Amino acid sequence: MPIGRTCREPNQTSIAMEDVVENAPPIPLNVVEYLERIFPDRAAGKNKSRDDERFEAGCVYAVRHLRAVFEYQTKNFGKRMRENY
Repeated sequence: MPIGRTCREPNQTSIAMEDVVENAPPIPLNVVEYLERIFPDRAAGKNKSRDDERFEAGCVYAVRHLRAVFEYQTKNFGKRMRENY
């Protein structure tokens, strides 16, 4: 999810990434990488139930969001430090 995009799909209520990040705790890269391995972004298997597909899609969505927050925090770390000190 590129910086500046919203954290929800367009047909839902959108929240700007900047607003989300202001309240987010620091996201460690190793946690994001771990979750990306556990919940890979791929098509659902043929033998999955609709509920399983939805669950996996939700997990992938959450991991994408954490990656976007991590990238935003990393890119804007220096700026935030200057503003706070």
